[in-house]
Amino acid sequence: MDYGTQASNRADMFYIDRVLIQWYLGFFELKLPLPKNTPYIIRVGNGMYRSGELIWEEGFDSFTPILVFNKCYLISRPRTAELLLERMTPYCSIIAPKPSIEWDKIALFKGEYSIDVPGVYRVRAVKKGFVEVYAICKP
Repeated sequence: MDYGTQASNRADMFYIDRVLIQWYLGFFELKLPLPKNTPYIIRVGNGMYRSGELIWEEGFDSFTPILVFNKCYLISRPRTAELLLERMTPYCSIIAPKPSIEWDKIALFKGEYSIDVPGVYRVRAVKKGFVEVYAICKP
């Protein structure tokens, strides 16, 4: 499906932002449509975080979601800050009225990390301190 097209009155068309963001995840901060041909940057977080806290940017309630459709690179500063990457488990059905959302721990990383598997990700601080995180995604 071309996620940049507008939905029509056909039964097989839908707004992916309403289904994926509002219904499936429970928040609607992401602006769609996403760029289709060039990489785009998401500022995941920029601030002081406690140990174990989810990293989020201003405007988000709990964490900044990272939507990966193809490939994504995570860049963090300072490079010594240890971060935990988590991925939403794929077993949840998108047509279920209230899916149970679970998160898997993928990797601990410092400085840079490459995500090659499509999905929805989030980042968590391992230790207390200032952390700045960007996600550079290729749709």
